Amino acid sequence: MDESQGVLTVTCRNIAAYEGKICEFAELWSEDFWQGREVVKTLNSESAVLLVLSDIHGKWLGILLLQIMPPLSDLLYIYVAPSARGNGFSRKLLTAGITFLKGVIGIERLLLEVKPNNHAALRLYETIGFVQLGRRARYYQSGEDALLYAYELQESDSGS
Repeated sequence: MDESQGVLTVTCRNIAAYEGKICEFAELWSEDFWQGREVVKTLNSESAVLLVLSDIHGKWLGILLLQIMPPLSDLLYIYVAPSARGNGFSRKLLTAGITFLKGVIGIERLLLEVKPNNHAALRLYETIGFVQLGRRARYYQSGEDALLYAYELQESDSGS
């Protein structure tokens, strides 16, 4: 992160302080995606973490929602405000999420699902090092398939 952005971590331990802000931020995204109340409900679980990218003035630029269930973690949701897009904030959020997960004992792999026509997301995931594992037929409510991707958090020993 450069000095103009910071990452805030929201969990079940501090959700009460951010519930209103999460619901307010949720008004920016389409009804096709998670609603603020769903994010808040998920964060009431011990296994969920929300990373919030904000500017120097505290304005929220984007969020990344993770579910941590060792040995796996799921990227449940990533969103960048329309006014903040095109500045690499999705990459910053995803990189912050990976860094966070590398500090969690027992997490080996980060999984995510993505629509096959979300080309910008696919490019991002693949350039960061995610690999496609498969396809989930009719995964989304719309009937669209999902591509399943994984990022290996633990480096394998190559014997060298």
